[in-house]
Parts: sequence; C-alpha cells; structure tokens
Amino acid sequence: MQRDLIDIDLGEEQSNVQSLQLTNWDSRNIEVKINFVDPLAVEAGGAVSFELKDPSLFISEASGLSVPASKAKVTKSMPKQLPLGVSQDDLESAATNIKRTMLIVVIVQLVAQNLMGGVIKFIMSMFLIL
Repeated sequence: MQRDLIDIDLGEEQSNVQSLQLTNWDSRNIEVKINFVDPLAVEAGGAVSFELKDPSLFISEASGLSVPASKAKVTKSMPKQLPLGVSQDDLESAATNIKRTMLIVVIVQLVAQNLMGGVIKFIMSMFLIL
C-alpha cells in the first residue's frame, strides 16, 4: 500500500491492523482491504479515514481536473467484522435456526409444564435437594 499517496487513520483499531492491501485502483475507485489481527474485536461503527496526501496527483480522465482539496478526505464507518471463511448470510441463517430451535424448546417446556402440573415442581425440588 502506498502510504506516501494516501494517509489512512483507523482510530482505535490501528493497533489491531495486521496489513493493508490495495485491491483495486482504477479511474473511478480505490479499494483497500484491511486485515485485522482480531477481526471480532473491531467495534461496529468505528471510523476509518482516507486522505489523499497530494490530491493534484489524482486527475479525472473526463475533465482533466484534479481532486479538489475539499474532497481529498473521506471518512467511513466500519461494519462489525467477521472471521475468515464466515459469510454474513451463513451467520444470519445459523442465528435464525437457533432462534427457531429455542422457541420450540420454550413451547415444549410450557406444554410439558401445563400437562404435568405439580410433577415438575416436585422433580425440580428433588433435583435441587441433591
């Protein structure tokens, strides 16, 4: 990553950064991949700032004008990070399945409690005595 072209400020997460990788640089975008030492420690909403050190180096193909100094700094918030190999869709699917399973367990417990009446209280009191 060319740190002489772009200044990157990761705030409190700076010590958690393992590496920065420039993944795409074309006439419309610059993409930077940030690899964290501990991705799960990254707080959602943390700010990351990118500032072009010399905006005059970035010239539009269409207009021939360089990036104005007022647009040389961009600040974005970081989403909560996921570990390598885990997709957000898989995580949401697993959470939904766990939620459904827990709901079924609660319903079974309530039905069993109603059907068995005082027997569950007796069993629980015997269990707690042990």
